Amino acid sequence: MREYKINAWALPKIKQFRTYIDIGAHKGTTAIPYIEKFKRVYAFEPNPETNKFIPNSIKMFPYKLGDIEKETVLYADEGKKQFSVTQKTLDSFLFDNIDLIKVDVGNSELDVLMGSVNTIVRWHPVVIFRNDLVVDFFKELRYNIKKHDSDWIAWNE
Repeated sequence: MREYKINAWALPKIKQFRTYIDIGAHKGTTAIPYIEKFKRVYAFEPNPETNKFIPNSIKMFPYKLGDIEKETVLYADEGKKQFSVTQKTLDSFLFDNIDLIKVDVGNSELDVLMGSVNTIVRWHPVVIFRNDLVVDFFKELRYNIKKHDSDWIAWNE
């Protein structure tokens, strides 16, 4: 996901710039430009080979997010590598003042969002995601949804 997409589509819909959460942060390249725009930037990236590149100015959580908490396996590098990781729900962190969430975790996006329902319902953040299967999730929450290229944006007015 490119920074220009967030700047062009998501930022105009945000009223306050308190907390940005990057789920599937990889090396933090999507989150880095927002360190100075938001009061808090959190990144979730369970892959130890990539999360070590996330700068200290971003609070990094080495967890996989999903719909339930459990120990699981993360497959990386097109299945050539696997890591034992802890899966948590975003709701379990009890973050507050969430204004923007970016989710880019392949086919697991719906699971991540199912574990984030309480956070989304409480804070009504703008959410950027990639998986078409997530559209109905946001329709049920009465979010506005728009597709831009291969990415989606969901927002609540």
